[in-house]
Amino acid sequence: MDGVGLPFVALQLRALEELSHAEAASVGVVVDSARRSPSVEALLEAALAAGFATSRASMARHGLDALPSVVATLARSLRVRRGRRGVVEGYGGLLDAFGAEHGARAAERFEERATAVGAWGELRRLSARHVDETSPEGRAAALERWLRGRSTTDGSEMPPLRPLDESTSRTALSTLARLLRALGVPGWLVVLDDADGLVELTPARRDVAYGVLRELLDNTDGHGGLLATRVLLVGTPVLLQGRHALSEHPALATRLGLFAEPNAEPESESVPPGPHAPLLRLDRGPLRPTERLRRTKRPRPVELRQLIRLVQGLPPLEATSALTVGAAHVDAAIDKLFEHSAHDASVFNVLVGDFGAGKTHYLLHLEARALAQRRPVLRLAVERLDEDLGNPQRHLRRLLESSVTPGRGRPGLLARLHAWCSTQAELRRLQQALRSIAAERGELSSMAERWTEPAFDPTHLVRVLEATDLASRPAAPNYRRDAYQRLLLWLELLRRMDGCEGPVVVIDEAENLFRPGVSRPERRTALRALSFYCGGAIPRACVILAITPATLERLRAEAMELLNELETQVGLLREEDVAMLRQRLRTMRPIEVRRLGRDELVELAQKVRALHARVRGSRRIADFDAWVRRLAAGGPKPRQFVQRVVQRLERVTFYGEA
Repeated sequence: MDGVGLPFVALQLRALEELSHAEAASVGVVVDSARRSPSVEALLEAALAAGFATSRASMARHGLDALPSVVATLARSLRVRRGRRGVVEGYGGLLDAFGAEHGARAAERFEERATAVGAWGELRRLSARHVDETSPEGRAAALERWLRGRSTTDGSEMPPLRPLDESTSRTALSTLARLLRALGVPGWLVVLDDADGLVELTPARRDVAYGVLRELLDNTDGHGGLLATRVLLVGTPVLLQGRHALSEHPALATRLGLFAEPNAEPESESVPPGPHAPLLRLDRGPLRPTERLRRTKRPRPVELRQLIRLVQGLPPLEATSALTVGAAHVDAAIDKLFEHSAHDASVFNVLVGDFGAGKTHYLLHLEARALAQRRPVLRLAVERLDEDLGNPQRHLRRLLESSVTPGRGRPGLLARLHAWCSTQAELRRLQQALRSIAAERGELSSMAERWTEPAFDPTHLVRVLEATDLASRPAAPNYRRDAYQRLLLWLELLRRMDGCEGPVVVIDEAENLFRPGVSRPERRTALRALSFYCGGAIPRACVILAITPATLERLRAEAMELLNELETQVGLLREEDVAMLRQRLRTMRPIEVRRLGRDELVELAQKVRALHARVRGSRRIADFDAWVRRLAAGGPKPRQFVQRVVQRLERVTFYGEA
């Protein structure tokens, strides 16, 4: 072993244990001088011996720009130790083992556990068929057909499963992580080898791959994301240095600590990595965690999850006042938005802030406020993995998958749909709600009438509300209107079935409208859909567009002309109110994410230290207060500031260095 193996393995096993306990996920970039890192090889064997599942894929053969191929390879290369069976190979082999262990009740238990971990989508349906299938050949053939990107069925009356492709691969990866948990695996180690291959891609493919990597870093355990998973992207120093390296991508470089605020030393140079560090440099000598590291009492999962996010440079998913500073003006703006949207009207505003200024934290704060008032939250991202913003028939399914609703566990819309169809009593309630919608003779009445006949068909209703059939449809007006109508029916059912108020719709990462490769016609198409979401078509909705100041300026400058062009198009729908969006863009007063002052940053650091003490245990650091004041004096952005504070606390914990 190369001298760094044992400490590295111990730290990463600790990370897997904590991710399993917290039901969280994280992504790290590992840099070693050897192209086949001995430390990573040792970690794979140690994780397998400890009961975790392991998978690996080569980025030289399956680049991140081809995510379906990566997901298929991870499923095929899966390994997990299963008691007396020894090491089980492949995801299909794990399903076979589960079926053998549970016998006649395997299908029932699989469905119960898959629902409990929030696993939905094509892979769940295919896995349920696999567990219930009596023919080994049939099981293997159906799974392999799907992994090869071909359409297949699960033997039910539901429509054919969408193939594993660009539009389904992100959900499939998250579903696979969750189903491993349902199958009794405590956690999953994913190793993406040969990451130097990303640097050598063509410019177009590299742009896509780096975009996917950024989304994995930022959203790996976001709404409906990975569960109990550690993803390691492994390469040599070439990955960080030279032309086309990660250091040339500003967002990735910031997330990995490759450069920090002006006049501040880079974190990768000054702070040894803890278990969840986003960057682990094994090419710079041995890591030496202190031998006197003590185990603290088992922390609360929610607080451990918050700490893991902070180490990664991300805000906690569960917004909390214990980590919020300087939100008074945002709270006041939210109060006004909620007040105005409480009636049948819809409100729209923009949250403006630079990268790292805290937009995501305030959006999560908004989400927490919304759920407390029984408002469902739907997120529409303008990202590489969530393209087709301008085509609601294509993005409706992803909008449903990334939603959260009030209630225990913050279930998504698809989870609520399956709960409504789980018992005869709930089905009767659902049919009654549809009857009442149909009887009102409003815009949704004709759609609701389909399920008011005595021969109520819940299977057909599920097909319609899941919206899988729309994903491959063109952007013709009838398909766009169908998507809008299905969303409005969803929101009305949430009101009647769950007592929900008007929704909060968050449109995030809007600066990607102006990334290289996005044409002016594509932006015009995106504005067409934004005219539905932001133009007042959704009753009682509060719609927030998160954007950087520079992008807002470009959007306002270009949007007026593009919206004028849209207004003359024959296929524009009444629901796509471009005049209202144009007026709102012109007259609204954005909510600005202002920089925190020095005293506010110091207060934030103390809150972070209190959280760290609750998770890791309290430790004396003689110069901590003075160090924080010096750090705050430079006026850093909150994201980098919090990450540096928590990394310092992690260094003290794992290395005994103050």
